[in-house]
Amino acid sequence: MGDGAAPRRRADEEERANIADSLLRLRLREARTQGRATVSVDALVQQILAEYDLKDAFTRSPALLCRLLSIARGAMLLRRDFTTFAPYIERSYKLLERRHGFAPAQRGYQLRLLYMLAHTLYRARRFADSVTYLEQGRALLAALPGRQFSEFGPRFTFLLAANYAFLRRNKEGIALIEKVLKSAATLSQRDDLTARFQLSFHHFVEGQFNKANQALLSLGRTDHWLEQHLGLEWLINRNLGELIIQHELGHSDLALTRLKAVERSIRERFPATAEAPEGGPYQPVLRYLHFVQQIISDPDSVEQADFAARVAQIPNFLTTQQEDLQVLSFYAWLRARVKGRPYYEVLLELAEQQ
Repeated sequence: MGDGAAPRRRADEEERANIADSLLRLRLREARTQGRATVSVDALVQQILAEYDLKDAFTRSPALLCRLLSIARGAMLLRRDFTTFAPYIERSYKLLERRHGFAPAQRGYQLRLLYMLAHTLYRARRFADSVTYLEQGRALLAALPGRQFSEFGPRFTFLLAANYAFLRRNKEGIALIEKVLKSAATLSQRDDLTARFQLSFHHFVEGQFNKANQALLSLGRTDHWLEQHLGLEWLINRNLGELIIQHELGHSDLALTRLKAVERSIRERFPATAEAPEGGPYQPVLRYLHFVQQIISDPDSVEQADFAARVAQIPNFLTTQQEDLQVLSFYAWLRARVKGRPYYEVLLELAEQQ
């Protein structure tokens, strides 16, 4: 009798978790239509867990916890609420680890949870804490036999390098990514492109604009291909990075041509409507491009008090789906130009302030 109770309980919990999963997704879709400010990640998740009597179940099951946190992370992205979600996921992970631990068969879930936790902490700008969990994950991977869960290796490495950039260890980040690229035969196509794009940023931070440009050129993909396979957000980031690099290299005409192409593409995709301005969700990008165009066309404009004041008042100028640190990296370039200071120092200051 007792032997069959545990499997029945797990099956019952799984069934209730499926219902809770669907309900949580539905409520998040509803919240999305009401705007970010109405979404409270913690309260919404706790309400549904209590409703379906799943609070304890998620502290026993890494699989169910992975599912829950993946959905909750979607809600966090709606609000860019990294600072409140980070303690929630950290608390959940530590509770499961303390109460039940992770069996060898649950290593995959443990790695997913560690990565999710480290990624959220990175977005919350808790860089040293993120590194701590990434090192745990990398140690766990090193102890696993063969090539089991090998897909996690590059992801942990890329995130570690990204953290290093904000911990004044950028050169170490470059070395990490270059080492991964040397074993490119083991990388997925997406990981390979991610590594090259990220490497471009790390070289840019060092003021190595030729190397940054070479890293972008090594992507070897058309705009159409990148959008189809990696999405419009990825393509816009690449194009913004490319035009700024070209300007830094002194290729102002090429930078301006690229800028106009990006601007034209956004305007054609998202014409003005009664509900939204020209550019739709990318209207802030058009405003950012306006500042960049002024700098390219008239470099002395950065010394004008009016220009500096307008740059200082820019709100989040990229799409609401962008990570804050990606937004910050582009904004930092404008601020550095206005202040006449090194880009990296301005970027670090902004990351520490917000």
